[in-house]
Amino acid sequence: MVCYEFCTFVLKFEVESRKTKDLIHLTLDLRLSTLDKKVKLELRRYIVPTIPMAVMLMLAVALVWFSDLFIQNSIRPDLNDKTFLSEINRFFAVNLVLSNIVSLLITALNAFFIGQLNNKYTIIRTRSFLPILFFVLLMATWHETHTIVVSHLALSLVLLSLFAIFGVYRNRNASEQAFLSSFLIAVASIFIEPLVLYIPLIWIGLALFYSLSFRNLLATIVGLLTPWILYLSVRFYLQPDLLWLLSLPESFELGVSVLGRPLNELIYMGILFVLSIIGFVGLSSNLNQDSMQTCGLINFNSWFLALSFIYSMIFVKQFFVFLPFVGVGLAILLAHPLTLKKSIFFTYIFLIFIFVNIVFVVSNLILNPR
Repeated sequence: MVCYEFCTFVLKFEVESRKTKDLIHLTLDLRLSTLDKKVKLELRRYIVPTIPMAVMLMLAVALVWFSDLFIQNSIRPDLNDKTFLSEINRFFAVNLVLSNIVSLLITALNAFFIGQLNNKYTIIRTRSFLPILFFVLLMATWHETHTIVVSHLALSLVLLSLFAIFGVYRNRNASEQAFLSSFLIAVASIFIEPLVLYIPLIWIGLALFYSLSFRNLLATIVGLLTPWILYLSVRFYLQPDLLWLLSLPESFELGVSVLGRPLNELIYMGILFVLSIIGFVGLSSNLNQDSMQTCGLINFNSWFLALSFIYSMIFVKQFFVFLPFVGVGLAILLAHPLTLKKSIFFTYIFLIFIFVNIVFVVSNLILNPR
């Protein structure tokens, strides 16, 4: 009888213990679920912000942008270079306030182009404000690009060329779009010669979009040659001595420009590189849910980012020139998983990205005051 009562007591105790454990687990699950929903809701405010919220974010970025007025710029214009482009660079390097205003306006235009590219061709499969926010924040943080106004103008031309090349999907007779895309890049390369190396990206795009044909390929070559033939003809008419041709190879001078950068900048670049890898992994896991056209656009952006990064590293005189182009690819790369992935992890990645950029600006204000 005693054994029976003891066994009954043990069974009741186990049942009550299990009920208590289940209740605790249920409570924890509910709390974690609530926290997850709150975090998702907070991030959603930035993915699709209201108009007042978007204006407030842009004003905050503008405040970060004009911190450049209090930071020492490491770019030194070449006084011996008498070309028209160098004269423009020297003018904006001296007029710091004007260069910041003009660069900010052009950056706003480029951010608009990025938003329209995503809305028209659904690179991220849904409307998202994050590519715009990330791009503008990166440009505000990279204060040494603010005086290189020509680089921002060249980026505008390249973004316009993307509208043309993105519209050739499964069209092997899209010679007009193929011509226009390479023509705009060639015009940009007249001001910044290494940009001509983006022409192979157009050919990669034609292959990714199943539009590579002899007709389209020939159109890109004609589009490349047309502005350069016109430019060389006018330049030869004005300067028939051809001495100006000797300065063209200088823009392609090779070197590793990143080696001479400050420690805080190297740490910042390392963190961005790690975030890029995380973004690429998150992006790759979403590709099986995208259409073939969207996958082609995402792969094109990956090529664009990789080439921009490589060109900024190998052309020692063009490190800052290519940074706005890196910013476009990086903004889209990070915005894709952060928009589509519903997890707290990518919300933390968003917060880390914002925090790292703000810390980098503060470190420059402390270490490199004007």
